[in-house]
Amino acid sequence: MLKKITLLVILNFLVISLLVPVVYEVAYYGKVYPGVMVEKIDLGNLTPQKSQEKLEKEITKKIPQEIVFQLEDQTWRINTQDINLKFNTTQVVSLAYRTGRQGNLINKTKEKIAAWKEEINIGLQWQFDQEKIDNQVDLIAKAIDVPGKATQVFYQGTRIFVNPGQEGLSLDQRKLKEFISSRIAHLDSQPIIIPTRTINPIPDQEAINKLQQQAQTLVGKKIILKLEEEDFLIADTDLVSFLHYNPSIIDNNITDWVSNFSAAVNRSPKNAKFDFQNNSLIIIEPSWSGRKVTEEDLTVIIQEALGKLINQPEKELVYSLPAETIPAKIKAENIDILGIKEKIGQGESFFRGSSSARIHNIKTAAEKLNGQLIAPEEIFSFNKSIEEISTQAGYQTGYIIKDGQTIPGVGGGVCQVSTTMFRTILNAGLPIEERHPHAYRVGVYEQESHPGLDATVFAPSPDLKFKNDTGYYILIQTHFFPQDWRLVIDFYGTQDGRISNLSNFRLWDIAPPPPALYIDDSSLPEGEIKQIDWAAYGAKAAFDWEVTRNGKILQKDTFYSYYQPWQAKYLRGTGGN
Repeated sequence: MLKKITLLVILNFLVISLLVPVVYEVAYYGKVYPGVMVEKIDLGNLTPQKSQEKLEKEITKKIPQEIVFQLEDQTWRINTQDINLKFNTTQVVSLAYRTGRQGNLINKTKEKIAAWKEEINIGLQWQFDQEKIDNQVDLIAKAIDVPGKATQVFYQGTRIFVNPGQEGLSLDQRKLKEFISSRIAHLDSQPIIIPTRTINPIPDQEAINKLQQQAQTLVGKKIILKLEEEDFLIADTDLVSFLHYNPSIIDNNITDWVSNFSAAVNRSPKNAKFDFQNNSLIIIEPSWSGRKVTEEDLTVIIQEALGKLINQPEKELVYSLPAETIPAKIKAENIDILGIKEKIGQGESFFRGSSSARIHNIKTAAEKLNGQLIAPEEIFSFNKSIEEISTQAGYQTGYIIKDGQTIPGVGGGVCQVSTTMFRTILNAGLPIEERHPHAYRVGVYEQESHPGLDATVFAPSPDLKFKNDTGYYILIQTHFFPQDWRLVIDFYGTQDGRISNLSNFRLWDIAPPPPALYIDDSSLPEGEIKQIDWAAYGAKAAFDWEVTRNGKILQKDTFYSYYQPWQAKYLRGTGGN
């Protein structure tokens, strides 16, 4: 009898165990399981549609109208409408509905039990205009940031000075943005206490005394860095300036010093310069090797040496300066393998009527090109070859064409040199990689020349570029004849039989310049007229270019130039005398 009762109980248990899950599934078919919440909003026993309606209603009630930031007695606010705050309720409701319905049977059961215990709370998914948040954070940073001043140690004359500096304050922008995201995600309207960091904390008297003692031990000591025949000295004034109570600041001070030192000591290699005279190549400037300080190694050396000088009695420490030697590519001993035997191209232009500043700049740019070598397969850049155009580089202020205007600018006249080189490249038959005509016809470029044979440059762009495909080096040689108002650029190398032909020069659609423009200028006396731009006829120009060798076409192109009609401009004085 007892066995029958036991069996009956077991069967009932099995039946109930099987029926309960079935009943549970039937009861919540098409509904979110009980206990599933989104930010503490219970969606249990609701269909996805009803869940979304409830969620949107509750979010509307709870969403903060503004985000408030506080720091002591200062307050900032962001209206949440201004940052286009939106919540993705569709996606989060879908996630709530799938809770307990995905994965294997064990995972499903675990999720259902956790939900029944109200242990599942799904976070909201949201988005806002990050740029507007960033802008507000930047405004707060500008209002509260105080840069402070780092502690500094000086050795002047015979005395040690310690400037404790000034404590600063900095907004922790990363943490503040995290707080903003958290407030939005949890529909929290509590003010955000702005997180800050102390910058350059002021040392106490004990730290100051220690810095003075360390500085005193460095007086009269030095580090000597040797490189070949040169000695570089790090004197006690520099050693003392490295000191700080914070080791990381010492490292920064040393790194800054090394960076400045390297900038002064580093040297670029320089190729030898040559001149072609009487059918032979001669050296006009020797080459020299460059050098580059290995900054990381030097920093380590100084860090270690500083510790030794503070703690040991040595007065000086000597090290080899860690530096890389960079050899010049072209040296005097390379002269026989350059392959420079004869003239392979020539271009010329005239500059009658140019101002003294323009003539000076033509000469300066031409001199920078003179003697340069172009390696086989190298793409030559005019802008890079003449380097910086500035008063420090020897140029004067003249008129330049920039952004569709003729304006005063440093280096006016350099385009005379690029135009001349363009003609040399054409006559040498070398492939042209980049060339730009001027915006309008410049009369000086049409002196004893067809229209369309000009090339404008302005660093970094536009540029004039070509490739040396001759298989040998090319030597650039410039000839400046101020008495004849003439510039000549020659290329020397090895002839390979190519023949360049320029033909079919044409000019059409000639258009007169617009009427002159007068601009009132109170800085000029009344009635005075000053011309600042010159009229030019507009036109379209073109010519054909073909390069052949042994009957085979190497280059074939048509160069077009579209010149705008150009308006004369005058300043008309309206000021007093």
